[in-house]
Amino acid sequence: MGETARLLGAVSQHAATLPLPTLKGGRRRAAAHFVGRHYGKAAMAMAASVAGLILAGPAMVTRMEADHVTGSGEVKSVQLSDGSNIELGPDSAVAIDYRAGQRTVRLLAGRAMFEVRHDPHRVFRVAAGDVSTRVLGTGFEVRKIKRGATVAVLHGRVAVDSQTGNALLQAGDWVSVDGTEGITHGHQISQLTGSWSRRSIILQNRTIEDAIDELRPWFNGRIILADRDLRQRTVTGVYDARRPAHSLSLMVSPYGGTVQQITPWLLIVTRQW
Repeated sequence: MGETARLLGAVSQHAATLPLPTLKGGRRRAAAHFVGRHYGKAAMAMAASVAGLILAGPAMVTRMEADHVTGSGEVKSVQLSDGSNIELGPDSAVAIDYRAGQRTVRLLAGRAMFEVRHDPHRVFRVAAGDVSTRVLGTGFEVRKIKRGATVAVLHGRVAVDSQTGNALLQAGDWVSVDGTEGITHGHQISQLTGSWSRRSIILQNRTIEDAIDELRPWFNGRIILADRDLRQRTVTGVYDARRPAHSLSLMVSPYGGTVQQITPWLLIVTRQW
């Protein structure tokens, strides 16, 4: 988000320095208005495109490593050779490593729900960075985050191992493993686990900044929260993941927020008052 904002500022400043033709009086003012208006739109579109190129590098490497990937707003069901199933969330990627004595799935990006077929001779593990989830016959969700991963159990049990600590989870339990802040434990209604697989985003007293992070994988572009005061405002509700711009508008409108779609790939959230 910061990189995109810097790009917008840099390109807009560059547009403002472009020389105008030598005109007098009203003609020069009209020309300045025309150039400013049209270069301003071009600047935003150009910045959005450049930001996309900057982010394409890591995504391209992830795709090369992955066996299965999804795009923005896409959910994909993957049937594994042992009868287990993966529900892969939007903007997500996994690599499969099945061999004698072990079953390992690496979550390279995004989130996934797992329904695991029990096999006493081969342990099933999900690795998300340094966080490893060992399955004891269950349905659960793993989500990769910047410095670790979150794990939530729909039914059954899982064991979570990491460098910062370990946890044994049952239905409704969840943990967030952060490489710098350690492990945070919690409990929720188990049916809320993996609500994204039903194309719903369920939020309970979450900040708008967090809510936007939940929406990002469903929007094929960039979402910029331009108003700092909105970031820590909280929202509660059920939102349609298939309509990210509409859902975002519902989240911010009670606080005077508006959503402007500059291009099909760029949403900017501001506030009217």
